[in-house]
Amino acid sequence: MAREKGHADKLRTQVSDMNAAIAKKEVDYQEAKKMYEALARSNRKFEEGATKFREIYIKVESLEKEKQKYREELAELRPNVQEIPGTLLVSWNCRFGR
Repeated sequence: MAREKGHADKLRTQVSDMNAAIAKKEVDYQEAKKMYEALARSNRKFEEGATKFREIYIKVESLEKEKQKYREELAELRPNVQEIPGTLLVSWNCRFGR
């Protein structure tokens, strides 16, 4: 009987230790889950910012190409046009240069 009692006590201790380990793992899991969710939110925000940056970059690139095209057209037309002081062409040159 004493032997059975000792064995039962040992089993109770093991069950108690396992329950404590399970509780600790649940706490660890909840903490890891919170960290994961925060990281996932951060990653989504970063991806949104990167997408917006990419869109702006592409738009700027397009506008720069358009600006270059207009400069080339102006350079092509300039020899055939006489500049008159106070006109748009002179104003354009002041703002954008050659």
